[in-house]
Amino acid sequence: MENKNKLLKLTKSRIGYIAGLFDGEGCISIQKRRTNGGRDYQYLLRTSLTNADPRAPKILKDYFGANSYYIVKYKNRKQFYYRWVLTELNALNFLIKVSSQFELKKEEAIVALEYMKTLHKNYSRYNKVPLKVWKLRDKLFLKMRALKKNRNTRGAFYE
Repeated sequence: MENKNKLLKLTKSRIGYIAGLFDGEGCISIQKRRTNGGRDYQYLLRTSLTNADPRAPKILKDYFGANSYYIVKYKNRKQFYYRWVLTELNALNFLIKVSSQFELKKEEAIVALEYMKTLHKNYSRYNKVPLKVWKLRDKLFLKMRALKKNRNTRGAFYE
């Protein structure tokens, strides 16, 4: 049942279910994007879940909201996919609530939480991010990329 006025209340069992669903099907990433015509770049924490069954992303949307919720059609596939996305502070709130239950994505969640510590409400167009913080974000971006690469080369069954 969809609650249109507010997000649904989380129970311990529902947190466990959502954590398992996301652990198996979801994605945690730190994206590096070019801005200002390619002269600058920015980082973005993103959590997403894409599934052929619309119910899985909808469950996450009902409990955590969504920065984006849309249908994806991949080029060489007949089927449509449904995608749920949270970014930055919304992704942080999601990870704080469910990441303690992760098995597969625990390390990625830890890196994401470290990245979120580098955000500061006083950084803006006029109050630039210090170089030390940019270097830390870049280090965390590379660490996240390495975790994903290592996970993908281990295969489904690893110790």
